[in-house]
Amino acid sequence: MEDETEIVVVGGGVIGCAIAWRLAAERRSVLVLERNDVGSAASSRAAGLITPLRPSVAGNWFVRQTLDAFDQLSGILGEPVGFHRVGTVLVAASPDSERQLLAMTEAAVSGGPSYDWLDRMEAERRLPWLSASTVRRIAWVPEGGYIDPYLLTQAYGRAARAAGARIRTRVSASRLIVEDGRVRGVDTDQGRVACRNVVLAAGAWAGPLASAIGVPLGMAPVRSHYWITASNPLFDADQPVTLLPDAASYVRPEHDRLVIGAREGRSPSYDARSLPDDAGALPLGSEEERWIGLIERRDALLTFLPSLDELEMVHFIAGLSAYTPDGQQLIGPAPGVAGLYVAAGCCGMGIATSAGIARLIADMIAGRTPPVDPRPYRLDRFGAFDPYQPEFLERCAQSRTAKSGAGSGAAHRG
Repeated sequence: MEDETEIVVVGGGVIGCAIAWRLAAERRSVLVLERNDVGSAASSRAAGLITPLRPSVAGNWFVRQTLDAFDQLSGILGEPVGFHRVGTVLVAASPDSERQLLAMTEAAVSGGPSYDWLDRMEAERRLPWLSASTVRRIAWVPEGGYIDPYLLTQAYGRAARAAGARIRTRVSASRLIVEDGRVRGVDTDQGRVACRNVVLAAGAWAGPLASAIGVPLGMAPVRSHYWITASNPLFDADQPVTLLPDAASYVRPEHDRLVIGAREGRSPSYDARSLPDDAGALPLGSEEERWIGLIERRDALLTFLPSLDELEMVHFIAGLSAYTPDGQQLIGPAPGVAGLYVAAGCCGMGIATSAGIARLIADMIAGRTPPVDPRPYRLDRFGAFDPYQPEFLERCAQSRTAKSGAGSGAAHRG
């Protein structure tokens, strides 16, 4: 496969397909390379939370772009993308989580989502499984909800193709070609693709490609997971997504079931160089390890979900999220390599921020001034480091462990 294009996007997950759509809509020549099938790796294992209330103005902007993209995609494709706008409830039951929640509502004043305060009785009416007796403050964000991340990835991909992008599956990028300080193409297992720009959007698999040309990416693959309960009359599809930072957990409906995400005290991290090409081949925990998060968060969760011990868990879903030490994404040009851009290290926010990331990358490639300050996402902000050193992997794992469900808007896996 000898080919040529203006821009190669490496990675056909939700971020790569969103970027391809945005670039193709601007009449750029775009080729997406995906080593397996579109949306088959980390994107397909996400819980798909769309939580618009974030701790910063920039965070709110990223999610707003994605919410707007749902309507745009529906218009292009002639059908809904499957967003369940059931709203989001944020529950604060401690002074610390209350302070975080108030800070988030303050950030929403500058163009953020609308919100309201709920009393305990109203919260329990909307969420029959919830016990709010210990709660200090409850926020209601009507724009929030959840989406099937695999279907969203497919929608981005279909829209990208409709705009002229090409997506090649079962093609593995093996090497970035750099000459005289500039990216010139990508070597694949099926030949070379010449190009002027490359966007690395391969999630946890992006690191080794970048490291091979002297661009270490400050992130590490970290396990994320959630459980799905059996059917229960307490649950229905119209109940809101609920963030429980004091239990390091979230809950969302899945028809007449619940999806429960509970962070373990120490999330395992992995050396990206050892990851298999197929995400399904990666063992992400023994039978015993699958229960660690629920066991560790059980007492805190029981405060809000008294029926927890009576619920039957019928599915356990685990995947990889690429986390950075500071919990911020890696978005922008690679230092020292003209034409190379990175969109990775999404820290469990990739689904909700996908269209915002795509907008930022498109603006950077076009030389436009981004609508948000890109400096917090710079690739070189960690100074000199080895992304495969055990201490660095641990810093990334701790970033997920320390993540606040309210402060972050919750991870898309949990």
